[in-house]
This record gives sequence, structure tokens and C-alpha cells, in this order.
Amino acid sequence: TSEEQAFLRLLLEGGDWQACLRSFHTPLGVMVDGVNSKAMDWLGDVLIEDDGEGPKLIEDYLEDVEKELNK
Repeated sequence: TSEEQAFLRLLLEGGDWQACLRSFHTPLGVMVDGVNSKAMDWLGDVLIEDDGEGPKLIEDYLEDVEKELNK
């Protein structure tokens, strides 16, 4: 979705993803689950993990995400 794309861009760029989620009225868990569900179909793996310091894109897929967002 466009909301998920905006969220992914902010994660890539180190932007204010929390403000993004507030503006969409979407909890972090709902957004991460939605993105990771689509990533399973696309990549066969999850795309976002939380290491206790907030959501992060899995480094192995950064280039794939950048290409997809720039289409």
C-alpha cells in the first residue's frame, strides 16, 4: 500500500516512522505484520525485524527494497 511504502522509505532513510504511523492511525505491529506478510510472498522472508530499538529493515534486503520503491 502507499502507507507501507511511505513507512519503508522512512525506515530506509532513518526518518520519523513514528510520526508516519500516527498520521495513518496505524499501530506499529499492524504495519510490520502487513509489510512482512507481503515480503513473505515477494522474498520468501520477513523484511522488518525489531531488535528492541525499534523496527529495522533486514540488511540483506535493503537493495531489493530500494529498487522496489524506486519503480
